[in-house]
Amino acid sequence: MHVVIMWTINDFPAYANLSSWITKGQYTCPCCGFEIGSKWLRYDRNFCYMCHCRWLEPNHKWRYNKKDFDGTQEFRAPPDLPSEDFSLRQMEYHGVGDWSPWKKRSILFILPYWQHSVLRHNLDVMHIEKNV
Repeated sequence: MHVVIMWTINDFPAYANLSSWITKGQYTCPCCGFEIGSKWLRYDRNFCYMCHCRWLEPNHKWRYNKKDFDGTQEFRAPPDLPSEDFSLRQMEYHGVGDWSPWKKRSILFILPYWQHSVLRHNLDVMHIEKNV
């Protein structure tokens, strides 16, 4: 008998433990990665994430709405979906450490097929909505 882990389903803190991607601070969003567009709020001493309009359709009216957001218009397209070995290349290029969003190399990467899986971790919407 053979067993395969196809993907995991977790809330955000468990996602951080399993994937080894930091879910607090500058690079919180696992979908946006390094293109997140976070801003440090000096007086609040916290990060703010304002690039969520880039996920809308290109003609959407909120992309051009300066008044209700941060005073800028969003013309960028959403980030591309990660390729098969995207995470491994990021870990090699950016390293694993203090400034990198990778805390460690996940133990799941020892599985021979894990690097080829495009959808490794799923977020449990029920727990995320409850906490928001």
